[in-house]
Amino acid sequence: MEMLTGENDRKIVEHSIGSARSFGLSVVAEGVEDAESLYYLRCA
Repeated sequence: MEMLTGENDRKIVEHSIGSARSFGLSVVAEGVEDAESLYYLRCA
């Protein structure tokens, strides 16, 4: 996924994380490829 450069991909990630959290669920990201993506996911 190109979540850092693609607006639609970024929205999908943000909404997926938000939906999981709204149900009180934890979110685990697998296969994070670089530090920038990891930072983004931790702040989302």
